[in-house]
Amino acid sequence: MRVARSRAVVAAGYRPAVVARVAGVSRQALYRRPGCRPRAAGPGAASPDDQVIVEVARPNATDGTRMVAALASRQLGRPINRNGSNE
Repeated sequence: MRVARSRAVVAAGYRPAVVARVAGVSRQALYRRPGCRPRAAGPGAASPDDQVIVEVARPNATDGTRMVAALASRQLGRPINRNGSNE
């Protein structure tokens, strides 16, 4: 709410640095264009590898991401990185 009001004050002709200091917001917030997230950004379709990673991770709940990736790689027979995608 403060950023929106500050943008209006800047649009009225006040200096952004002064408005940001008085309102307690960053100058970056004043210059950033508010927008919506692109439709393409979001969870994509789940790959079959994801299901294997989940099946490996459930019985090994205390293992870290590297160990789960290593176990999933062995099960799939090809390398899987720690983020769950192919290398």
